[in-house]
Amino acid sequence: MKDLTLRTRLKRVADLGQLRVICTDFAEDLGCPFYLYGLRIPTSLAEPYHLTITNYPAFWQQRYEEKAYLRVDPVVAHVVESSTPVYWDELPQFSPDTRDFFRDAADFGIADGLTTPIYGRGCEIGLFSVARGQPMPRGEHKRLNLARRVQWFSIELHEHARRRLLGKFDLPISLNALKMTEKECLLWLAEGKSADQTAKLLDITAAAVEQHLKSAAGKLGTRDFGNAVARAAALGEIHPPSYVTRSKHATPPIAWHGRTT
Repeated sequence: MKDLTLRTRLKRVADLGQLRVICTDFAEDLGCPFYLYGLRIPTSLAEPYHLTITNYPAFWQQRYEEKAYLRVDPVVAHVVESSTPVYWDELPQFSPDTRDFFRDAADFGIADGLTTPIYGRGCEIGLFSVARGQPMPRGEHKRLNLARRVQWFSIELHEHARRRLLGKFDLPISLNALKMTEKECLLWLAEGKSADQTAKLLDITAAAVEQHLKSAAGKLGTRDFGNAVARAAALGEIHPPSYVTRSKHATPPIAWHGRTT
């Protein structure tokens, strides 16, 4: 029942303050006073936008930036390389940098925790963590159930936070601003099609294709069409079609495995 209530609250979240309260309530219900929701949005491939919503102590946040811990944080390293939740005591702690990082965090009351990766559109990646000053629970079944619950919450959190709140942050470029035809022109450009070829595929003029590409590039914060394609792909604005294309072949081929005759 608690989780159903949380889902309802997330569906109705209207501002950052409400989101913070929901995350705090969820973490505290797990016996953890701290939480962190972090998201890397690829507004640029070289310099992505990092969004962090947390109730970690302000002094720890300052310390984290001063020591450039993002470069050595083993939790972040796990999220980049894996899709599975992880308890911090299961992370490799062989390097001096990693041991120093965890010792430093423990001094601020963040001694142990659980993190689950979040994967969004395109190259969007993030994480949700709960943390506390004492060791996390022991026992395989208890830890598995806890990890499942945190993973479920992170999916719900990201879905509703992205849909209802992300547009309120001061991002370098606007998200979800491209029109369908602009996306289609970028998609065919990514496939190496010329303006003339794209025009035939979309049943519009080559001049219209150029105009759509110019408009899309402007919305993506660039004047270069190639850079616009890269940003659109990274942001998930263009992607391989699920079942329908505008080419002569109505659907992409499906490689079936395990079919019985």
